[in-house]
Amino acid sequence: MIYDTVKKYADERGIAITAVEEMAGLGRGTIGKWRTTNSVMVENLLKVAKVLDVTASDLLVDADAVPKA
Repeated sequence: MIYDTVKKYADERGIAITAVEEMAGLGRGTIGKWRTTNSVMVENLLKVAKVLDVTASDLLVDADAVPKA
């Protein structure tokens, strides 16, 4: 799921999910809601990708397929 991939990238960068939300200009809990859905606004996905310095496509890959940094 998208949340797991975002979490993995955030953890690798030492950034908390709440910090990613804040830096992306998203409401608190927005990314957490992605745990239960794959329906994510493209605009929000792009904002998170920018914060994490990855592409939106990177965030759509299964977290288990993401190589460790």
